[in-house]
Amino acid sequence: MRGLLRICVVTSAVLLVIVGCASTPDPADEAVQPFVVLQHRGSSRGVDAPEWVRVSLEGAAAVEAMDEFEGTYAVVLEESGSDLRGVEMWAQNFSAPAQIAQQVSTRVEQRFAGAAAGEVDAIETYMENVVKTMSEAEFSGFRRAGEWWVQYRWYEADRTTVDRDEYRYTVLYTIDRDLLDRQVLHAIEVAERQAQEPRTEDERTVRERVRRALAEEGL
Repeated sequence: MRGLLRICVVTSAVLLVIVGCASTPDPADEAVQPFVVLQHRGSSRGVDAPEWVRVSLEGAAAVEAMDEFEGTYAVVLEESGSDLRGVEMWAQNFSAPAQIAQQVSTRVEQRFAGAAAGEVDAIETYMENVVKTMSEAEFSGFRRAGEWWVQYRWYEADRTTVDRDEYRYTVLYTIDRDLLDRQVLHAIEVAERQAQEPRTEDERTVRERVRRALAEEGL
């Protein structure tokens, strides 16, 4: 199955296509491989892509700002492959936990950098240990809040020879903010017990500032 699937980074270009672009790119743009949309999840019922798919073009924070996802953190994942059922199963049962942990660790790293207020160097090693702990953690409470798929047909450069048919499956996971914040703080406590003592008073101060910011403001 690994040979059929490829983890794809959710980029603006990819999601723009998912939202419903059914025509081939401008022939003058030779950098873009030509394609057509064969069908999508709502084709049989004449339903367009849900709003969260469109909004996610602006990132997870934009999804979190939607009324229906108020009070949650959002993670948008994507998988692609030649078999729709296989792609769905892989995304939901295998790649989701690792990708969720990776995205959470990225947010924690960004939060650390922001809370450190220009003093990241003082806690660089400590921050790396915390981020590593996050990337290996298992977070519970994420729920599948939405899904969407599109089937494409890709063509060779001559624009007539079929290269491949491919499904791209996008799934939205959400979790209550308080729930994830508690798990992140617990993971930080674990990393803290494993970390070396602060080398300087400045490092101790910055560590405390970062933990306090996470406790009070979340991710």
